[in-house]
Amino acid sequence: MLYTKKDLAQAFQISPRTVTKTLQACCLSTRKTRYSEEELIRFTQARTMFKADVGSHEIKTFFSLRPVAVEEVTYVLKEGFSE
Repeated sequence: MLYTKKDLAQAFQISPRTVTKTLQACCLSTRKTRYSEEELIRFTQARTMFKADVGSHEIKTFFSLRPVAVEEVTYVLKEGFSE
């Protein structure tokens, strides 16, 4: 299922401006018209963080961190750190 910004505003009982702020904080495009289930999960996580008084900058940092593959970590541990 896909969700519009209006769907998000209604589901979370927030304003359209807050929807935009949340999308930006969780590193989702504000230009899209529909969002996937996976994007809804990110949005929900960001809303939870906002409710816990986590700031926009911290939320954006959290969502912008690139996941590291296990293979990369294993390689670094075996080969050592390069400078």
